[in-house]
Amino acid sequence: MSVLKLFFLNFFKFFIPTSFFFVMLWFIFNQEMVKLEEEYLTEATNNMIKLLSADEDLLNNQYITSTYIMMLIKDRSIIGAVNVKNSDFNTFKSMLEETSDGLKESSKYLIYTKSFLCNKSKCRILLALPKERIIRRKMILLFSALISSVFTSFVIAILSIMNVLGQVRWYKLYSERLKKMAVYISHEIKTPLSILLLNLQNVNVDENTKIVIQKAINRIIKLTAKLKIIANIDIKPTNISRFNLMQLIKDIVDFYQHGLQIKNLILKTEGLNHVEVQTDYELLYSLITNLIDNAVKYAKENTHIVLRLEKGEKYVNLSITNVIGEDSNLMEELSYGVGLSIVREVAKNLGILVNFHKSNDKFVSVIKIPYT
Repeated sequence: MSVLKLFFLNFFKFFIPTSFFFVMLWFIFNQEMVKLEEEYLTEATNNMIKLLSADEDLLNNQYITSTYIMMLIKDRSIIGAVNVKNSDFNTFKSMLEETSDGLKESSKYLIYTKSFLCNKSKCRILLALPKERIIRRKMILLFSALISSVFTSFVIAILSIMNVLGQVRWYKLYSERLKKMAVYISHEIKTPLSILLLNLQNVNVDENTKIVIQKAINRIIKLTAKLKIIANIDIKPTNISRFNLMQLIKDIVDFYQHGLQIKNLILKTEGLNHVEVQTDYELLYSLITNLIDNAVKYAKENTHIVLRLEKGEKYVNLSITNVIGEDSNLMEELSYGVGLSIVREVAKNLGILVNFHKSNDKFVSVIKIPYT
């Protein structure tokens, strides 16, 4: 995933919930804002009455305000008007002529009227606030909330990207160290094994045993070379060749056959004798041996491990079947085993399907190799 895509993913991951939260708060406090404006209007009217009541020269008093609309009558005669439009004059006048005091609403205004004494005469005052101003204030508040959401989400997304990039740098550094360690271990193991292989002829054992030891040492040397593959497990196979799969299986069986005497196990091959596949020989060899290792480890004593090769419609199918004991922790091995983790990674790189199933006391590993 590119850095830009990751940024937008993190941005919207935070922006959507925060903006939703702010908008919900705006709807919740929307009515409270109207009540707050009503309180301000009432307080402004009372303050205006105090001002006008204290002014002896009421007719010459001018109170200029750009926030509210004001109209004042004395003994039913208009003595003052501020910010009143001609189109609204008669509407305000009729409201002032009413006897009831308090808050009123029209389609365009929030209005407060009140009677009071001025110079021993009866006066009435009207203060009005255009509703469009209330709406404008609400929109400013909503816009501010959305801007806050954008800014907050932007900062969090940037910080998240910086954290991810830091983790990626650390992972690359750690991976490089692992690769160097794999190369070092491969070299250190291969050297004494090569010396042992050269001196094998001097070992006082029968020829068959020497052959088995030689195969085992060669196999270990190949496995040390595969440490580089494990360190770079995501590389693609480079040594693709066409070969008889049954012959590979028989080579593996011969390799294992002399080491199964402790549990008195027998490896058997069944099915087709000749099926050609085109893939990486060494990687497939490693995959199958890992599965056989698993089968040998959990097989019940005095039983057979059967390798059966069959043709399907789209795949060459190799099944490995073994009898397992009641106390086997094979399922835990399937979840956490390093060997089977390598099997899955190799299978993915080769385009091979591997699945497992258990039937009564038998455990079956199935390898599906596509035709090429």
